[in-house]
Amino acid sequence: MNNSKRLITLSGTLAVCAFTTAACSTLPEPGEYVVYRVAAGEAELSDGCFATGVPANLREDSSTVRTNGIFMLFASNEEGVYHLDIGPATLDGTYEGAYEEGDGFYFEGESKDVTYSCSDGTGSRSLAITRTMIDLLVDGEYISGKMKARTRFSCEGAECGEQIPDCAVTVHFVGNEIEDVVLEQDVGAGDNSPVPEPVQAQPTQSLEPPTGIGGNCSPTCGHSECQVGGPLDPSCNACAFEVCNGGSYECCAEGGGWDTNCIAEADYLCDEYNGDHCPAFP
Repeated sequence: MNNSKRLITLSGTLAVCAFTTAACSTLPEPGEYVVYRVAAGEAELSDGCFATGVPANLREDSSTVRTNGIFMLFASNEEGVYHLDIGPATLDGTYEGAYEEGDGFYFEGESKDVTYSCSDGTGSRSLAITRTMIDLLVDGEYISGKMKARTRFSCEGAECGEQIPDCAVTVHFVGNEIEDVVLEQDVGAGDNSPVPEPVQAQPTQSLEPPTGIGGNCSPTCGHSECQVGGPLDPSCNACAFEVCNGGSYECCAEGGGWDTNCIAEADYLCDEYNGDHCPAFP
């Protein structure tokens, strides 16, 4: 697919001054920016964005109410590179050239979210990669385009469950340049973007960790609670938990040890106070 067709089918999300007109004949230079008021239509979500298909309560919903926001285009110090500030994030891109329909820009960004089933970085590993793409078409003071965010999921490990399908979110937008505007915004100020939450990688119904994530992450006990040895982690089994939380901290603390006193506690506490948990213990 050539660039002009791509710019029509995936036209971007911003507005830049039309570089084919006499009033604006050059691209923004480093230190310069162009600001646009943008109105975005309803987000289109693929079936993969829902765990079990589109919910019945959403299937027939629709809206012609647009979401509004401010976009800003500015040049990088690196030749040929431009940045598009869409509110919650900024994407890098390039000027694609002048086409019959207007001047084109293309921006993209990618984020990776890695999750382990155990908080210590062990167990199953799930990966979500979200790629956001914006094709921007500028016609004089007006812009039009389409933003598309696609999230792909993968998982490795015994707790992964069923494969989660890809989720694609598409948003069409239009807008126009705001002239003679000076930006005044505190660093870290709020979001002023028409980008819907799914495009900002906020979880939808299907964007949950694979089934089974969050399974058994307890460490393995270094030895039996009925044997002398090093300190035991209180989370390695129920008996160690009872002893460690019963006041025998030296049995579990770093630098301590699991001695005969700890075994006596295990023998008593871990068999409902019958003293039969460790048969070999006198």
